[in-house]
Amino acid sequence: MFEIKITSGFSSAHRLEDYNGECENLHGHNWKVALYIAREKLDASGMVMDFKKLNDILENFLSRIDHQYLNGLEFFKGINPTAEHIAMVIYNNICPAVKKENLCLRKVQVWETQGNSASYCPE
Repeated sequence: MFEIKITSGFSSAHRLEDYNGECENLHGHNWKVALYIAREKLDASGMVMDFKKLNDILENFLSRIDHQYLNGLEFFKGINPTAEHIAMVIYNNICPAVKKENLCLRKVQVWETQGNSASYCPE
């Protein structure tokens, strides 16, 4: 199995509900996002997927949440915009485009800070 990873980022504000601490207040982050894509066999060019094409897919979605108040977005209706849920929302919105390419989106990882991250994979 071959695997590639791309990273990007976005900025947004959120507040954590049902949380007893500073993060229940409105605050923002410069989030880092990584996608992990896998394929058993390489394509005719010897790649899992063209990095540019994968970056375009990710940026297309991230542009919808960049510089937004996450709590107010439909993507987070009924869920707290924690790093874990952000990773899941990105996964669920990126996965269909990746599947169209006959690839496996293994995992989405989201860093809230340089040292703190959360991942989502459906397995």
